[in-house]
Amino acid sequence: MNKTMVAAGCLALAGWLGGTAHAAPVVASGSNYSVYISGENSGNTQHMTNTYDGVTELFTRAGETLFVNETETDLGGGLHRIFVNVSATGDLFPIPGEAGDTGIGIDGDGFDLLGNFFLEDAFIHYSINGTDVFTSSDLADDYRPLFLGAWSGRFADTGLAFSVGNLGGANVNGFGLEFVVSEIPASVPEPGTLALAGAALMAMAATRRRRS
Repeated sequence: MNKTMVAAGCLALAGWLGGTAHAAPVVASGSNYSVYISGENSGNTQHMTNTYDGVTELFTRAGETLFVNETETDLGGGLHRIFVNVSATGDLFPIPGEAGDTGIGIDGDGFDLLGNFFLEDAFIHYSINGTDVFTSSDLADDYRPLFLGAWSGRFADTGLAFSVGNLGGANVNGFGLEFVVSEIPASVPEPGTLALAGAALMAMAATRRRRS
């Protein structure tokens, strides 16, 4: 695995969040963003650069076709949801027991946000043949030092992706990246609080959850 990657730590399992789709002015329509995917042992590392327009785009990875699209939902009360969905024609992580690395904009090409938005919640979902099987804990809260103040539009950050253990060989052929943002950003943190981010990065590589 690329040494710049960091583990997401212990992840809880849950279901997808739903919502009625409405136009929401969060990300600039027609702008570009990249989705990162890699297997810990199988590799097949790819940055898939997409146009933010709600249209499904196709990519080829390790002989399989990947389909990527995105949606926005206005949740009301100043909250918006951004959802990026990736599905494939085969196992995304084919080597038994390997971890899967995913992220948005780790090459620097994150979402082009229309203003300042605070990242309230963030989840990584995994699916098999369209059936949801894993959902992370709220990674925005778990790694809050990475997401202080106005969100950069990257997840986790430049050069940093989230790694989830023991996905390999389970025929996982889809994942979703879900973000809930607020229109009013949190207050700017004290400089001393920002210094905690370095400690958080060290802690992120400490543990991995084993799927039963």
